[in-house]
This record gives sequence, structure tokens and C-alpha cells, in this order.
Amino acid sequence: MRMGGSKGAWALGAVLLVGCSAGGNVPMQVQAEQSPTADVAAYRTFSWLQAPLASNGADDGAAVFDWKLRNAVDTGLLQKGYAKGSNGAADFLVAYDVSLKDKHTEAFQDWVAYRARGGTQGLGNAFMDGYTEGTLVLQVLDGRNRALVWRGAASAVIDPGTGDGRRIDEAVRLLLARFPSRG
Repeated sequence: MRMGGSKGAWALGAVLLVGCSAGGNVPMQVQAEQSPTADVAAYRTFSWLQAPLASNGADDGAAVFDWKLRNAVDTGLLQKGYAKGSNGAADFLVAYDVSLKDKHTEAFQDWVAYRARGGTQGLGNAFMDGYTEGTLVLQVLDGRNRALVWRGAASAVIDPGTGDGRRIDEAVRLLLARFPSRG
């Protein structure tokens, strides 16, 4: 289970995900699954597995991404009836990971699918230059034994532009829509 990466990768992920074209009209693929033995709705409190990324000047993009993502997740979980616990004393822990994958269209139908997922490049550029697909993974671990109890992933085509973080909010909202509310 990968729970992070180098600060350089976080910075790149943050710049691309925060800087992706804003708006809610670009499709995002979302999937989630829960352990069949976990009663997530019985949990009451949550905390983060990792400490927040600190802003140190060189990786400010990563720290801003981390801050925006944590705020969106915290807000969503509070709205679902969970309370924020203190570090080490929560019923469940939240972790996230960001990955970027360089892709190319190899046939016309690939380009059509790329455009349907929000890509903006023309046929030639998408074939020659390729594009980036970003994925945000949220993981929920049991606070006592750290067993994985829920996992969700949101993926979208990323076209660099001027974004304001609305895509982060959208991804978290779509992911947490599949997370159980507190029973």
C-alpha cells in the first residue's frame, strides 16, 4: 500500500491537479470499495495518517495541494457525521496518494475517448505529445489495527491551465459520496 511519494512528485501532482481546467463538466472516473467485514458507519472519529506537508518555499505547490485536499476531506467527513479526533486517538485514519500517468492516443477511438473525458488537445497533439491522467486515491484504515477498510479513487484527464482547486473539491465530493455516512 503506497501512502505517499517524494516531495518532487507531490509538487508535480499538486501543480497539475490544482492547475487543471476548472469546472464541473469534465467527466471524472470514480470507484470505491469497502472491506466486507468493516462496519465503517460505526466509526465516530477520524484523523490523518500522515502529518500535513509543511510549506518550505521550494515545495509550496505540494503544501497548498495538501492543505486544500485535507480541508475538502475534513469538510466532507464532518458533513457525513464523523468528528475529527486527535492524532492517534481516532476510530479511523485517512491517507491519500496522487499519481500521474503519461498517456498517448494511438487510434481515433482513443482520441474520442480522451476528448469525452475532458481532454482539449487536437488529434495530432494528443497522439504526438500525449496527455496526463491524474488519479487521487483516498484510503481509510482502522484506527486500532491499521487495516484497510475503504478505498476510493478518482481519475481525470489533466490539461494544464488556470485552476483554483475546484477539481480537488469535485474529486473529494464524488469519492465521499460513496463513503458511508455515520450510522
